[in-house]
Amino acid sequence: MRLYAKACLASLIAFALMGSATAQQSESSADAATRALLPSYDRYNCTVLPGGAFKRRIGQVIQGQYHEWSEDYGQTSTSVSIYCVTKIKPTATQLNAIEATAFLASSSLAGAPASSDRERSQGEGERSRVVPPPAVPPGTLMMKKVDPRTPEGRALEKARSASQPTSAPQDDNGMTRHDLLDAPLPPEEEYAILDVGYGRELASPPLSSTSNSADASAAERRADLERPMIVGVDERVRVTSTSYPYNVIGRLTMTFQSGSQYVCTGTLVSAYVVLTAGHCIHSRDRGGFATKVVFAPGQTQDSFNGLITQPYSARAASYIMTNNRWTQISGGDKILTVDARSDYAALYFSTPWTFTSTFMPVQYDDTQSGTINNAGYPGNVNNNTAFNSGLWFDSGPETSDSPFLRNFRVREFELDISGGNSGGPFWRFDGTNRFLVGIVSFGGEDTGGGVWIGGENQTNISTYVAWTPSQAAPSVANKDLRVPFLYPSDDPSAESYLRFFNPSARAGKATVRIADGDTGATIGTWTSPSFQPFSSVQFFMRDLENGAVPKIDPAPHANYSISIATDFPGFFQHVVWNREGQSLTNLSGCGNGISPNVTSVINVHSSLISAYPSYIIYHNIGQKTSDARISVYDARNGTRLGGIVLPAVPPDANGYFAAADLEGVLSFSPINQYHYNLVLDGSDFEGYLQHIVDNDNAGLVTNMTAKCEFLIK
Repeated sequence: MRLYAKACLASLIAFALMGSATAQQSESSADAATRALLPSYDRYNCTVLPGGAFKRRIGQVIQGQYHEWSEDYGQTSTSVSIYCVTKIKPTATQLNAIEATAFLASSSLAGAPASSDRERSQGEGERSRVVPPPAVPPGTLMMKKVDPRTPEGRALEKARSASQPTSAPQDDNGMTRHDLLDAPLPPEEEYAILDVGYGRELASPPLSSTSNSADASAAERRADLERPMIVGVDERVRVTSTSYPYNVIGRLTMTFQSGSQYVCTGTLVSAYVVLTAGHCIHSRDRGGFATKVVFAPGQTQDSFNGLITQPYSARAASYIMTNNRWTQISGGDKILTVDARSDYAALYFSTPWTFTSTFMPVQYDDTQSGTINNAGYPGNVNNNTAFNSGLWFDSGPETSDSPFLRNFRVREFELDISGGNSGGPFWRFDGTNRFLVGIVSFGGEDTGGGVWIGGENQTNISTYVAWTPSQAAPSVANKDLRVPFLYPSDDPSAESYLRFFNPSARAGKATVRIADGDTGATIGTWTSPSFQPFSSVQFFMRDLENGAVPKIDPAPHANYSISIATDFPGFFQHVVWNREGQSLTNLSGCGNGISPNVTSVINVHSSLISAYPSYIIYHNIGQKTSDARISVYDARNGTRLGGIVLPAVPPDANGYFAAADLEGVLSFSPINQYHYNLVLDGSDFEGYLQHIVDNDNAGLVTNMTAKCEFLIK
């Protein structure tokens, strides 16, 4: 609760319902005490900089080209003087006073690319009353901060470290890209109850791709993560303006692999690029990257449950990007506060947004203290459970913890923030210009914080901002996955099966280079057929031998080693059939170790493989009793067969079931479906899945869970 909070409920209601003029006035008055005076060029001199000067480093796309420059200022109690403007990109040069004046004037009206009449008019003036469907949590995706100095923080860090891949860690100077071009829409969620006595129906069909609304009541089950309650007076004000800067702030609707949808906020920093939070587009708990992300800039709502306006329409991103570090640590509803420095991402659009010629410039390494501004799309405002899909504004000073967090490229402010604000902008306003300096990652009681742009994340973020379709598409090159000791097809004792699981949104292929296991010499290359999303196709080693170029004769080879390259992120298993012992064994072992992914199990046996029944164990590692939702896919082609709700189990407890029982629950009778893929979706359940097979003939049980992960850069 803020000390300066308003006590009068009537005043609160009036304040909350004010429109754009109130938000704009709030922005100005909030910054009045700290904003700089308009600068003078009277003392411009790049050779002599004053003591006590402050510097800005700005990145912005102007006339379709990325520019980066620094501005040096000197300030007294009565005046501010600009001393030097130094261009860094695209060419390094110091500007004289006349050049600096002209350049800074052009930067305040950064031009958008020319557009066709069709592009210019697309979606303009679209107004529609949206009826909220019953399945989507509102204002989702807000992380709870955890102080790394506390026992809880140390425990979280230990858990995160234990779940990391065994390969060498990657620093933030790396990027992971996911291609959403022509990404298929996931099927609707339809969940059956596995055990009627203990389970419960969780979800009806999710938000459609054309809607931009959400149902408040569906979020009650996720209140801790998605809707932190505002204690005291919620001081956010509704924005109905579609002028700058609010026209470049937009609502994101993300669809993940299970079909679940969530809400975040993003900021246009060029005609092609939106910056947002990493956890908005990538979560290991939800299967990795989102499969579809829709951006609606300047979306407003005139009242709770009221009319929604999308003045510039809405459009799905073509690519989504985040850094390597975030793909390793994402997931869960809590974040070690210092890890927020990696919680950033970008959306790329192949077609420009042409409704505005001004985008939010990025300021790197901002060191100012004082008031910060924020606007976003919270699902909960004033603890009102009514349907909310509008834009809200707030501002506030730094918290007492923020000086400590600055050491980790993170800051925190006294802001009213709740789920849905994630990914929104922190910006400074100097009376004339606005600068994007940070991105919302986490929230709590009267606090909101996130990544501060600059330092180690500047390389990635500046690369994001600079992207245009004239450049090459973001790289999805991968390193080869190395797999040792596979049995030739003529081995009398054992036979190797190879499984390729594609959990991404697009079909993809694998190229396998086969080498002699004794000499390492390449003896053939095999190219797979196309793997559909959520499929996990199994091949015998003889399939690769016969399909390789050149064709491989197994007779001269005692064993093989292989290198696998794919154009999709996913997983691999090497399973061995013991001919003499009549048993299956998971022999997966790869150059980067075993994948930390524990939310999916692949090639689970259907009832057609009755002599080797599969069982699924699910273990609750959370802090509350919870059931879990699982989506079931046909491993041959990725067709979603349905969903189940597993009976609730207490913390540290297990549940298990025979995989063949899924068929009765889903009213499905397999014909040629020998294998299923099971994916734990983004429900409240915190835990993991384990797949075991009972080798009846051999009298032993085998753990079939382990899998390797393709090394997408």
